[in-house]
Amino acid sequence: MEQMKKNGQGKAFPYNIFLIGFMGSGKSTISKYMKKTYGMEVAEMDQLIEQRENLSISEIFRIHGEEYFRSLETNLLVEIQKKTNTVVSCGGGVPMRACNVREMKKNGRVVLLTASPETILERVKNSHDRPLL
Repeated sequence: MEQMKKNGQGKAFPYNIFLIGFMGSGKSTISKYMKKTYGMEVAEMDQLIEQRENLSISEIFRIHGEEYFRSLETNLLVEIQKKTNTVVSCGGGVPMRACNVREMKKNGRVVLLTASPETILERVKNSHDRPLL
């Protein structure tokens, strides 16, 4: 991997890594690890959308509807195509749209993270900012 970092671009990966999976499957944890270990930029899609809209995800759904939110996700994926060496923690609904899957595969590798329902429940049971199982 060290040799990859010295490829002239100073980047470990000449593409992006898109992490998909159910809430609590480890997307944010793996993103932090990739940043620390390989110096990758991290893009937490839900956080970016909340910051840009100045609303929580639940508020976006309530005010604008699901279709509006899903379009924001798709537009963000298109924007991320301009980058490389970025690990992207995708919201749970991102891979549900075929166009999003195509977009992720253009300049990246898609990685599905899984965990048992019991493990997920243990990880998210005290979280009040996500829907429960």
